[in-house]
Amino acid sequence: MDSNDDSLAGSVGRRGPGRGGTETIGPGPDRDAPKTGSVAATLDELLSTLSHELRGPLTTIKGSSRTLIRHGARLDPETTRQLLLDIDGEADRLSRLVDNLLDLSRASAGRDVLQTEPTALDVLIRRVVADATPRAGERRFRVRAAAHLPTATVDPVRIEQVVRNLIDNAIKFSPPTSTIDVGVARQDDTVVIVVTDEGPGIAAEYHERIFERFFRVLPEGMSVSGAGLGLAICRRFIDLHGGQIEVVSGSGHGATFRVTLPLGERDDP
Repeated sequence: MDSNDDSLAGSVGRRGPGRGGTETIGPGPDRDAPKTGSVAATLDELLSTLSHELRGPLTTIKGSSRTLIRHGARLDPETTRQLLLDIDGEADRLSRLVDNLLDLSRASAGRDVLQTEPTALDVLIRRVVADATPRAGERRFRVRAAAHLPTATVDPVRIEQVVRNLIDNAIKFSPPTSTIDVGVARQDDTVVIVVTDEGPGIAAEYHERIFERFFRVLPEGMSVSGAGLGLAICRRFIDLHGGQIEVVSGSGHGATFRVTLPLGERDDP
């Protein structure tokens, strides 16, 4: 993990080429606000998505544990270790899915869910990056924080979840040996957080839809786990703070997620 205090000018507005040959997974527009008569379809979509996301890790956990039970005494140490790592990794995947569902439920409760306090966002970001580093494999993080960054009055738990979701998203879609840039800087009376990857990018027509619940865009030939909840949770928590979240991406390579948060308390309820 590298870090320095360079300005974010040039990365906040950076546009790279974006994702070609994609497969979209999820409902049509306005999924977050289903119209009368579509509630049953919404529930069916939720159950179908969750069933799919649960089946994969449960199959791995069951198969690995059954192998250990039946043949553990005859397995070499490396095979045993790999089976245990598979179980541990898939259990983490289930845990993240449950956490996302709980976060989505909390976000639906409204602004009352926020517990705001003055927060050093550069410290928060470095903590999230340090936590994500073991999951990143050979990917490299480059963290940039502007000097003399003021504290922002935010809910640190919710903003940490936002940054974690964005970083996990970058890990999923980045090449194995690429660099993920994470930066934070002040801009007038706001603070701006950016997360940039070197993945296949996101086509312009999906820049808004990726923030819908259960909607995913997969590059051709790429298999990525997830229920399509992480970015929806990000937008909801940022909206509750009175901020904005957007994606900047062109056609063929890389995406930058930009989060803008007000420095102080909002006056409106």
